[in-house]
Amino acid sequence: MRAEACLEAFQAVLPNCETIKEAYERAAVMPAPRFFCTFAVAYKRVSELEKFGKRVDNPMKAAMYDEIHRRWKAKGVKHYVVLEDIINEPAPSFYVEPDTFKELVYKAMRNHKRKNKC
Repeated sequence: MRAEACLEAFQAVLPNCETIKEAYERAAVMPAPRFFCTFAVAYKRVSELEKFGKRVDNPMKAAMYDEIHRRWKAKGVKHYVVLEDIINEPAPSFYVEPDTFKELVYKAMRNHKRKNKC
């Protein structure tokens, strides 16, 4: 699902870009249809932020979990069950580097090609 969402974002920006590299860079920071993480990982990261202020080392992932944590706190509910709803909300970006985004686009294109073979 994430790879397909990346491909859609890439195809949306491509006509307005000078280069393919620019398209990957612009698409990677476009809003995503959801946060691409599991409930279990979101629970772990948000509880670590809440209890210890502990962040992950990867800056993109740290930004994603910070946003999930911010939304969780904004709900004003101390139950972690609402994380399921939060991770399924639209996200501000895909939270991946352009090179990773490119790999996801290629993965989606390969999957699409396999599905459409006769």
